Amino acid sequence: MAYEMQWLKLGAYTKYTGLVTQDEFFRSLDELHQHPDFGIFRFSIRDLRDCNTELLSNQGLLRYASRFLAARMMNPRIYSAILVDDSQVWPMAHRLKELAPQMLEIFEETSEVTQWLQLMTNVPIDCLGHGRWHHAYSAGPVMAQQIFRGR
Repeated sequence: MAYEMQWLKLGAYTKYTGLVTQDEFFRSLDELHQHPDFGIFRFSIRDLRDCNTELLSNQGLLRYASRFLAARMMNPRIYSAILVDDSQVWPMAHRLKELAPQMLEIFEETSEVTQWLQLMTNVPIDCLGHGRWHHAYSAGPVMAQQIFRGR
């Protein structure tokens, strides 16, 4: 598998590495959208900095757009950030942004992502941490929600 997902407080961080196929990319989207807490998520971060290939064909971009819009209907409060630093991945990232201009941004630095997402969601975000939420999540979504809400 060429990606790894981390479940964070109110969102997800997905790190892609090496050659990532369209099927793997869409599998990661499915994991996010089918997560039991997706309805309360406020953000999704897709880190493509270590990905050395263009992930989506034109048909794949349309497929992404339809899934993105469907997910936005399920959760209209979620914002998405893409981290890129490879010139080969930039064109695809910008085409994705054109499909969702208000809810998707592209960044080169993690600090920029956290600042933007905190501004948009008003939620403190630790993109790379394995803090209390990450460990609590293994006990299940109900337990994780209780910890988040301070119960």
